[in-house]
Amino acid sequence: MSFDGTHALAGVTVEFPISGVVAIIGPNGAGKTTFLNVLTGFLKPEVGRFFLGKRELTGLAPHNVACSTTRPNIHWTACCRG
Repeated sequence: MSFDGTHALAGVTVEFPISGVVAIIGPNGAGKTTFLNVLTGFLKPEVGRFFLGKRELTGLAPHNVACSTTRPNIHWTACCRG
């Protein structure tokens, strides 16, 4: 992702544990919000892909990302409609 020539999320690779609590920390402007917006479908990545298990979520609309979560302790603020 880039905003006015400033690159965000360049070279990001993450893997989350199956259970537990995960924190995303960093200084202002580090890309934390951008990362979450891409992960939840509010922004589309310029390059790269992301998955939940084996299911690709890249480019899905936010409500489809929310409907793709399979673990009961994951809750996205979106309404799932079939």
